[in-house]
Amino acid sequence: MSEIPADLRTKLEDRIREQIACEARGDVLALYEFTLSAIRASRNAELDDEPGLSLAQIKEFVGCVFEAQVQSIQVESFHPSVERFSGCSAAVVITKVRYNRRSGLNTFRCIWVYSGGTWFTTALGKLFFGAPAGKDTGAS
Repeated sequence: MSEIPADLRTKLEDRIREQIACEARGDVLALYEFTLSAIRASRNAELDDEPGLSLAQIKEFVGCVFEAQVQSIQVESFHPSVERFSGCSAAVVITKVRYNRRSGLNTFRCIWVYSGGTWFTTALGKLFFGAPAGKDTGAS
């Protein structure tokens, strides 16, 4: 494990902010494309109802989101070359996001892979823990 180079950190943070902006816009197809292509291909090969299943799960999630703000992005670890990801660089990232002006933050921990000059997530979707985001805006 080593320190993530500054240029890769900037690209990663920009990509995560772009993903969260897509959530707020409800852009299901763009969010699907954030997932590493090898993972999408594997799911397509294993499941008869792909990509429909994944798209439906993403649609359900973004249906609860009307506002999303990144509060913090922490690179927990960085690996310059990971065999599991065909030798690509990978980072374990913890992102904290405030959805729909709620008082609490949602924390997501996942692996991001740098492939072909772009960062991709290995997580296909997100879940809200507790009340659905659309039910409690956190506004007083």
